[in-house]
Amino acid sequence: MNKNTQISVSQFVCLLLASRLATAMTASPAGGPAGFGSSMLVSMALQIPFLLLLFLPLWWFSRRTGRSGTVDDAYVLLGKPGGAAVAVLYGLLCLMIVHADLLRFQAFVSVALSPDMSRTVLCAALVIGVFFAASCGLQAIARAAGVAVVVLLAVFLFTFFSLLPDMKGIHFLSPLYDGAYPILEGALYELPRTMELAVVGMLLPYVRGNSSKGYAVWTVVLAAVLILMQATVTGELGDFAAQVRFPYYTAVTAADVGIIQRMDLMVIAVWLMVLFIKMAFYAMLYMSCAQRLFSKKRKLLYAFAGGGAVLLSGLLLAGTASRAAQETAFPFYFIITGLFVVALPLLLTLTDLLRERRALRAR
Repeated sequence: MNKNTQISVSQFVCLLLASRLATAMTASPAGGPAGFGSSMLVSMALQIPFLLLLFLPLWWFSRRTGRSGTVDDAYVLLGKPGGAAVAVLYGLLCLMIVHADLLRFQAFVSVALSPDMSRTVLCAALVIGVFFAASCGLQAIARAAGVAVVVLLAVFLFTFFSLLPDMKGIHFLSPLYDGAYPILEGALYELPRTMELAVVGMLLPYVRGNSSKGYAVWTVVLAAVLILMQATVTGELGDFAAQVRFPYYTAVTAADVGIIQRMDLMVIAVWLMVLFIKMAFYAMLYMSCAQRLFSKKRKLLYAFAGGGAVLLSGLLLAGTASRAAQETAFPFYFIITGLFVVALPLLLTLTDLLRERRALRAR
């Protein structure tokens, strides 16, 4: 990314929100916590302190380095080999997320739209569009995210209040009905789905304004929206939500409310919009890493290489990747979160402190 490329704090919030909600709209409870109903409402609220605690290493790193990005600072503190290794890890992470979303797209299309649609044509069209959008840069994607979030929130609110008369109060049991453990389990289970945490460090130099306050606003808004979605699912489906593949989509389609009989089409359209923005966002970050590693003049080559790898792996693995592997790889994503959100910022910050102390002793 060009150093002159910056986005506002509100665009930063919208970008992270659109990306996270693209996952939330098609999240599956398979293999997740047993208390998927009312206890998850409290679990979603617990996301606020958990996400804020996870941000502390990045906050310290940002204060210490003057809002330098993790990749940029790695080149300064760890040298060219260390910086290149960090850039490679970030690039692979971003491609992995785009790949996972392509698998998610195929799974949702087969369930919500039609299993007879050509996967190859659909996936190829999506990947080409995503990498073309990625080449437009961070500012264009952030502006699109701002529009998408407004539309998304409007759809969520309209859906909730439209379904409210159809919801059953008996579905809302006490969150502590099975004790406090399901609440904590649900909160921890949701954390690895918030992969946006892993790339916040890259974005720090490109946010115009106080990114820490923007992050705090994002955690609160995200928790509020997740609670709204969970309340919709719980009120409409109850315990049955734990048995279906896409609870939020099922809640909308199962509603017996005349005025929104085709609300599912609106939900699908909005989900496709935010999924496209999310994939373009991570594809853009991958291309930024590739430009740091190699020449900045070969953007088209990086797009072809990354897009081709994602498309090929997505088509090959879609039939063999199990539901559990795609949705419940909890330990794997938890390790990734710890590596990029906690370990890397702490390593860079401590390295900077050691360099400063050595410089002081040398004087």
